[in-house]
Amino acid sequence: MRKSVWLLGVIGALVTLAGAALAAGGAYLAVLGGAWFYLFAGILLCITGYGLLRRRFFAWPVALVLALYSVIWACWEIGDDFWQFLPRVTVFLGIAMLASVCVPWLTRKNVLPAPKKSAFTTAGAFFVALVALIS
Repeated sequence: MRKSVWLLGVIGALVTLAGAALAAGGAYLAVLGGAWFYLFAGILLCITGYGLLRRRFFAWPVALVLALYSVIWACWEIGDDFWQFLPRVTVFLGIAMLASVCVPWLTRKNVLPAPKKSAFTTAGAFFVALVALIS
């Protein structure tokens, strides 16, 4: 088995487990009357992880939706408070960057090639955003 396939499986399994933990905690928070964001984010993270684990292309757009969802939710919930914004989005931006880098090893249902240039450009944009946020 090639190293890239093995590594993609490990990454997918870890992302799936993290998503399950986030969804479980989010469900508990929602039952207590808190934000539903974490439940939905956990579900999207599980879908992304499963897609990476199975080497399916749908993992990439789901990861992008999750990153956008986290940014929109953080802006809505806390406004322009940078120190509260940062922990709400960095992990999801990192997951989207990671999924973007994995695109060449993902398979599509149709015979079209994976959009490697778009994926690497997106990964670069997420990297720049993360560096800008952290520094």
